[in-house]
Amino acid sequence: MKNLSGSVLILALCVTGCSNPTKTEKSEEKLNLEDHDAKVEFRRFTYSLNSNNKQIEVLLRKINWIDVNKEAKQFGLNGANCYKKDDDYFFIIDAEHTLNSETALKAFEQIKEVSKLTKNLKAINQPFLTSEAALERIYELDQKAIYTPSDGQLKTAIGAHKRFVWTLLLNEDSTLLKEYKEVHSMGKAWPQITKNMKFIGVKDMEIYLDGYRAMLIMDARPGFDMAVSGPKWQELPQEKEWQDHVSKFQRIAPGSSIQEKWQDMEKL
Repeated sequence: MKNLSGSVLILALCVTGCSNPTKTEKSEEKLNLEDHDAKVEFRRFTYSLNSNNKQIEVLLRKINWIDVNKEAKQFGLNGANCYKKDDDYFFIIDAEHTLNSETALKAFEQIKEVSKLTKNLKAINQPFLTSEAALERIYELDQKAIYTPSDGQLKTAIGAHKRFVWTLLLNEDSTLLKEYKEVHSMGKAWPQITKNMKFIGVKDMEIYLDGYRAMLIMDARPGFDMAVSGPKWQELPQEKEWQDHVSKFQRIAPGSSIQEKWQDMEKL
């Protein structure tokens, strides 16, 4: 997980943040092998699992996610991946547009390695993912419609891209959380900030919430280098103003740098 240059914060996030600049390569993942064909519609479902049980981490790390994604296509899934930060696990499941959270999870659990994982988790009394626990999406670049977590987010494939997945903790204040959602709601993003993201090479961006933890998915053009583009992004029009505007939502120490805010999630 490497260096998440300040600019990254940019709109994506009212959330605020980035990761250590010295870690940029780690966070900049290789091009997704599961890229969908251009213009193809699909549904995205995200889930979170929080536990300090180290057995869960061991079990999840044993999974061959490349094999999972190959087999997933037999069950109407375009791709599935898991990301980790501390005791939080973030699952992203892309499925055919006809599926909902319930049917997508049933399909996911038919995959051999996932089926085995489910049984192993049950043996240690650890609940796995449930359809009603699909996460709420509060922001999407160029969002045109609102979908419930159970219906799934209807998206259009963007072709080859380089993916970044980050997380940030928000202040535990229900009033601020409500405002945070409002600031990121459809049509509320500052036009210049959206323009900046596209200019710098961002193809898609989403923010999902699990309580007071935000997870951000950013897909950038192939070859995107945060170490190079980050500083340039941060200097674009209204970026500083935007960061000042969203700082009250962030659970960070006073004076923290942007690199200390958003944290990379490890792809398992």
